Amino acid sequence: MKRCIILITTLLALTIHPACADAGKTFMGVGAHFAGRNFHVDKSTGASVVAGHQWNDSWALVLETLFLEDFDISNPLNDEAIDVRQVAALLRWYPVTTSRARCYLSAGLGYLSIHVADDNTVQYGALSRSAACARGDMGIDWPLNETLSLEVELAGSAGIEKLSLVSFHDWNMKLLYTF
Repeated sequence: MKRCIILITTLLALTIHPACADAGKTFMGVGAHFAGRNFHVDKSTGASVVAGHQWNDSWALVLETLFLEDFDISNPLNDEAIDVRQVAALLRWYPVTTSRARCYLSAGLGYLSIHVADDNTVQYGALSRSAACARGDMGIDWPLNETLSLEVELAGSAGIEKLSLVSFHDWNMKLLYTF
């Protein structure tokens, strides 16, 4: 599953770039995440892959994947740690841009999948649920040079429909390459 999402994200970035090369810049990167619930710090670590296109100084469209392992989310769905997989499309706005840093706000919708490896309520030892989710984040993007930048952000995710009880926040640090 991870390889498939990484491959799709890579192909999306490489497909978008030639079509939009004259109108903005395409970027792609990887990140490390630390997730929690209700701002408790003893939760889960994870990784992400991000690809996007910024068509002017103020707006970008971003596709982000998120992988969290053994997340102790402590919610009424179960009492076990879960593995989280998320793919979200976000609209990003850069309200403050300087030569040293750019602040941004993002919001969007996506797909959230959870998997419980050892749930007492399931006869065969596994529980998986998937549904739509909402995601929002705010962060700072520091250009390191013309092609590399470092992003630090605080993001929040909330499940919709049957995963409405699943919500969490994550701190991210990403290294981005701009084409």
